[in-house]
Amino acid sequence: AAMGSEDGETTGEKYKVWFNKYLVPKNPKKYGDGTNFSAEDCWHFRCALLHQGHSSHKKMDYKRILFVEPLRNTPFGMHACAIGTKTKEKSLVIDLRVFCSDIIKGTQKWMKENENSRIYKKNNPRLVKRYPQGVAPFFGMPIIG
Repeated sequence: AAMGSEDGETTGEKYKVWFNKYLVPKNPKKYGDGTNFSAEDCWHFRCALLHQGHSSHKKMDYKRILFVEPLRNTPFGMHACAIGTKTKEKSLVIDLRVFCSDIIKGTQKWMKENENSRIYKKNNPRLVKRYPQGVAPFFGMPIIG
């Protein structure tokens, strides 16, 4: 959302618009308003995780978000599924592999639509990048920054 913003920053509203446009179409039964994981839930989870290191937020409909690790098999489709819905422990289980894949696909679609825009070109130099040969003074080893 920040990459498409004139000032290079995002807000909750911009983030939710991006989520609804680029993630919901990937799996409308799991994402979006009235489903298990809404843009609102994702925004609050993002804030809780990044700013407090929590998997819960007082404004979420869930006590916490739980991620199924990528090396675990979940043949019964445990992605964006609410558990304990009749209790105060109501939680949302997300298959990390599926969620990350959906985010990547949404980002790729966004990139294809925006990579030639003036705003993207303005914000791109500030984007975190990988430098395979390093940067001064750390030459010879890959650096991300």
